Parts: sequence; C-alpha cells; structure tokens
Amino acid sequence: MAFRVSALVRDGGLAVCGALLLLTSACSESVPPPIGPSSLPGDKVQVLSLACAANASRRSLDGLPVRVQYGSPMAQGGLEPVATTCTPASGTRFPVGTNAVTCTAEDGLQQTASCVLSVIVVPTLRVTNIMAFGDSLTAGTTASQVQTIVQLDPASSYPVKLRALLNQRYSGQSIQIVNSGLPGEFVTEALSRLRSELSREQPDVVIIMEGTNDLSPDSTSGGDSAAAAVESMVREAKARGADPIMATIPPQRANRATAAQVPPYNERLRQVATRENVPLVDLFQIINSGLCGDGPSVFSLPSDFRSVHTTVPCIGEDGVHPTRQGYDLIAAAFFNRIMKIYEVGSAGGSSILPQAQVPWGQPSATFGPVGTSGFR
Repeated sequence: MAFRVSALVRDGGLAVCGALLLLTSACSESVPPPIGPSSLPGDKVQVLSLACAANASRRSLDGLPVRVQYGSPMAQGGLEPVATTCTPASGTRFPVGTNAVTCTAEDGLQQTASCVLSVIVVPTLRVTNIMAFGDSLTAGTTASQVQTIVQLDPASSYPVKLRALLNQRYSGQSIQIVNSGLPGEFVTEALSRLRSELSREQPDVVIIMEGTNDLSPDSTSGGDSAAAAVESMVREAKARGADPIMATIPPQRANRATAAQVPPYNERLRQVATRENVPLVDLFQIINSGLCGDGPSVFSLPSDFRSVHTTVPCIGEDGVHPTRQGYDLIAAAFFNRIMKIYEVGSAGGSSILPQAQVPWGQPSATFGPVGTSGFR
C-alpha cells in the first residue's frame, strides 16, 4: 500500500489530506475557532492603540479663524488594515481659542482607539506696554484677612498677576507691565511723578488708581481735590499719547475712619470718567462682592469680631489693603477690560469671573520706585 500526503497551511490552521491507492478519503481541516471583535488571539494580534500628534498653535492677526495643519496620529497594534480619521480635519480653519480635535482608529478586527489633541489659535493684543500707576494698592502692599500683618509684597501685586494673565492669553507677544506704585502717595502730589514715568516708559496704556491716601474722615474736601487731581492725570496721559484706564478705589472695612468717604469719592471718579470719555473699572463693586478667604474661617473668630471681618473679606484686617485673593480679583478685572478694548477683531473673548481663583506662578515684572513711608 502506498500513501499520498499533502499539507496546506491556511491562516494558522493545518489542512491535511491523505489518500490510499485503493481508497479515497475526504480532506479534513484543523481550523481555529472564528475570530471576532471580542475574541483576540493575544499571541498574534496586539491591542490597538492610538497616539495623537503634538498640539498645534497659530496666531490670528485679525481675530478671524485661521487654517491650521497638524500631524497625523500613530496607530500601534491591531490587525491590518487600520483606518484613522480626525475631526475637525487638519487644514480646517479654527477660531480663536483652544479647539479639541478627536482622532479615532479602527482595525480589521473592529477594535477602536481614540486620542485628543488641541489646536490653539492665539489672539493678538494691540497694546504691549502697560503702566500701572498708583499708591500702595498698586505697589502690592498686602494685608492678611484676620491678622494685622501688612507688608509690601510686589509678587502679589495686581500688575504682576495681570501680566501673567495677559501673557497666558497672548502667548508669543512680549507684553510688559510696569508697576509704578508708590506706597503712601497722595494723588494731589502725584502729577509730576506721572509725567516723569510717562516720559521714561512711554506706555500704550496707563492704569490710574489713586486717592485712597487723600480721603479725610472729617470732610469730603479730600475727595474733591483728589478727583480733580486724577482728572489732571487722565488729561496728561492723553496728551502724551497713552490711553488712560481709570478705576474706583476698593471699599474699606468698617474699622477704617475713612470708610464712609470711599463711595462719594468713587462717584466723583465716575463723573471724571464720563467727562473725559475714558473706561473705568469698578473695583469697589468687584471687591465689595468678592469671595475671598486666605485665612481661618471668619466664623472661628470671636463673635464681636465677625461683623468687621465679614464686611469685606477681600480687604485685609488693616481695613484698606487687599488680601492676596483680593489682588487676584483686581488683576482679573483689569484683564477683562483690556481684553475687551484691545484684543484684535473680536468682542474680547471669555471674561474671567471676578471670583475666579487663579494659581499664580512667579512671573517677572518691572517695578517703579517704591517709597518707604508708612502704608496708608
């Protein structure tokens, strides 16, 4: 007797056919069970994974959507063929802001994988040199919420925090914020210093927040002369080619003798802003309604102290200087206004809510002269 044996390999299965000279036999196959999406031969096919390309970024010079190309995703594992798609597609026009792109992959076993990348379209700011002019509230004198600790802390000042916000949104532009805050300064004596600072720095924009030290607990005359001095400063800035932005001064706690003089003084500042047709940021309202708490809960204090400490929680225990969180709110308020006025080709993007808590880093800033007189 003689045999004829043949072998055929088919997709991992061995088909063996045998036949006798005198007998005929049917061919039988050793075939593995069917492979479906949920039954992977782990020793043959790896699980499908997908890695997106790096985030892509472009600047919009006019505030309009720009065409952005980004890299293709890389698939690993799975069974060929592997098809990948990304939405929105590379080359799409993306609007200003951070846009999510989702990429997906599917292989021959119907395995799927996905990843996400960001396409960032950076807006443009028309101004890059800003000067913050004022007294200790500009220089960065900070008060704790529940203890009488008052110190000059430039790193906590609103100009430093404002610069961080602007450079984060307008990355790639070199935006400078000059801190020209002088603790203890009277606004009635500040005009000559403003002229000197304007000549030296030549800013595009000057933020003016002055007058706290001029208020008197006995009369409103201090507010009258302070408002007149601020108006002279606004006109001086205009004459030097700088855009002035005014601000009301923050509220004071009830333990300050001049607390009652703040609202009428701020009303005079609003009138100045109207006459001079300049923007005004209402810091009084923002700080008065702000939610701050960088110390122990006020409810842990003795009951006879609670009325003072709960009046304006974003103002420190000295009654006049903001807490660090208070300066966060001031920076966010100026950021919102600058963005709305000077961002190219848009209505100004999304505002930072006054209560937003921002994790600040340690950005650098240029600081003007700092006085040594007592903080007021």
